[in-house]
Amino acid sequence: MKHESKSKATAVILILTLLFCILATGLYLVFFRYDGQFTNGIADGFGIEFSPTERKVYEGQWKDGSRHGKGKTFYGSGNIQYDGDFYNGYKKGQGTLYDTKGNVIYKGGWDLNKYNESGVEYENDGLLRYEGNWKYGLKDGNGRLYHPDGKTIKYEGALHLNYFDGKFFDAKGKDISAEAKRTLIHENHSLTMDELNYGYDSRVLIEDVTKSSAESEEVKSIIENSGITQVYKSHLYSIFNT
Repeated sequence: MKHESKSKATAVILILTLLFCILATGLYLVFFRYDGQFTNGIADGFGIEFSPTERKVYEGQWKDGSRHGKGKTFYGSGNIQYDGDFYNGYKKGQGTLYDTKGNVIYKGGWDLNKYNESGVEYENDGLLRYEGNWKYGLKDGNGRLYHPDGKTIKYEGALHLNYFDGKFFDAKGKDISAEAKRTLIHENHSLTMDELNYGYDSRVLIEDVTKSSAESEEVKSIIENSGITQVYKSHLYSIFNT
């Protein structure tokens, strides 16, 4: 009797496993098509991923079913979006990001699909925007920002999670650090919602603080009631010495 029950249980498990495989295969065929090398039925080696509309999405190396190694992703137009390294499905290593017209937007290090370590960011017209260090999508370390001409340095020095602690220069090369710090210029046009949730609000300007900087208590009140994160508050206090 016990043997019979065990056999039935085994049969049920096998049936459920088979149904799961059929369902997974169906979803695979609907949402994803892979043309390439396999190992034990799993994408492994070189392969191409297609969307349900037969648009090429990814071309490159795979490992254990994930993008891994050298690869490229593509826009709907067929133009290359990203060309570089992948690790366990994420952009990680060295890679180049392009806009829809083929212009380089960023070239350098990546981790978890974000700019990381050393890299160079470009404007849409190919001119330099920023070169230096990054930390998961935020400017962190030493770096340089450039004026619209892509040649004249706008900022040079240390950064900490997009907070500037170096020198600012006008278009003629004049040091304007004192004036720039008053408005805490926050050069971040590409923050994602995830990054905003981490507490780095790129939209906060504190011109009101400089207008009343003579009164320490008033400055503190403005900062405390600004709705920004505690990390940012501490940063503002350090700048204004309040």
